[in-house]
Amino acid sequence: MQNGFEYLGVLFTDKGVTISKEKMEKLKNKINDSINLHEDKILKKFIETTEGIDRYYARFLSQNILEKLDEWAIVCLKNNINNAYNTGLISKKSEIKVITSGVFFFSDKFKLFKQRELKKITAYCNKKREKLIRNVETPEKDQIKKKKKEYQKLESDGFELIVNTPGVFIGKTKRGISVKKQGVITKNEELKMENEFLDDNTRKRVAEKVLERINGMEISELLTRVILI
Repeated sequence: MQNGFEYLGVLFTDKGVTISKEKMEKLKNKINDSINLHEDKILKKFIETTEGIDRYYARFLSQNILEKLDEWAIVCLKNNINNAYNTGLISKKSEIKVITSGVFFFSDKFKLFKQRELKKITAYCNKKREKLIRNVETPEKDQIKKKKKEYQKLESDGFELIVNTPGVFIGKTKRGISVKKQGVITKNEELKMENEFLDDNTRKRVAEKVLERINGMEISELLTRVILI
């Protein structure tokens, strides 16, 4: 009897009696399927199922295995009762105490601390708070949104940036890059641009490159980096 033998999912070996993994899964499924609070609010089927398992298996299975079955039963009860509590099938926590009063455990440990475990089940059940959806931007999102609009405006309408020479601005317009001094476009700078960038496509690529760099900088960084030549 070194390897032992199996009978109806029960393993008999020289080390003792246990059950196969397949049998354990079947017992777990049987426990879970016995809970239907919509049709059986007093857990009658669950109690009958656990008592039947206890009569047949508790006499020869180790306490370790019985504790695992108890732990699984508690998980099933928590999930099902919490769901019923959140859907309104159970309206008050005081009802949970009545519903679980007849719950049966397998192991000596869980039988001894039955009331403590039942209180844990009640404590586990909490109504989920619905998240209120508000059209209020957080400060961070508001700043990002604001900067995005600024960049979009720059792309469509052109832009101007103040530089470190008082009264002088450098910017991009639909025609190209402009330099203003005291509100007046400096023609020499425009001519210099036109001479340097020979065609419209070249000027357009340079303008887009400048805009790309600007879009990747903070305003404070721009003010320190842009230098009028």
